[in-house]
Amino acid sequence: MGSSRGAVIVDQSAGTLADPVDVPAGRIPGIEANRTFAKNLVEFLIAAPATQVRTTIRDRLARIECNLCDFVVGVLSLKDPNWLDLVPPKIATKLTEKAEDGRTVRRFGEKTSAIAFSEMWNFGEIIRANWLLFQGYFKEFQMSRNDVQKTIEALNELRRLPGHPALEYVTNYKFSADEVRLVEEMDSMLLELARPFLGSATGTPSSSP
Repeated sequence: MGSSRGAVIVDQSAGTLADPVDVPAGRIPGIEANRTFAKNLVEFLIAAPATQVRTTIRDRLARIECNLCDFVVGVLSLKDPNWLDLVPPKIATKLTEKAEDGRTVRRFGEKTSAIAFSEMWNFGEIIRANWLLFQGYFKEFQMSRNDVQKTIEALNELRRLPGHPALEYVTNYKFSADEVRLVEEMDSMLLELARPFLGSATGTPSSSP
């Protein structure tokens, strides 16, 4: 079993989930019809040892940032394909300079999107500046413009720790229960908000909203 940004894949290359196979000792059953497949799948999962994949707060913070990236670019692109024109000028200039820096070009190529160099707090500023485009998405979660910006700023502070292991090590910092709860709630929310826009930041959107 594997997972990526909230998706789960079940993969079994042999046994009851494979095609039927004739062997000298007889016939090994496999998928012959949807009904049989469903029965085999359930039996396989029941018989398999339970395995729990633990998602750490660092995993969630990284996923939040990636989903914010797709969500912000996706929403802005609905208004203007040249979404960078909708980003506050100071932030847009900073991101563009980083994308066009010689070291960046040598390492990642000339077509690296400027959004790749955004810090988490930048997303809060971009959303705030384009609130009319974003407010409908956050209305369901009863979050105002200030709520969104303050929450992203709080997440940005928490995001610093995984990015600076020495700081976490020297200070022996431990995430509080409230911080963990905030990260878990925002991770769940951003998974939902970003789903229609997955791949937007990389130029390979998986589907249209």
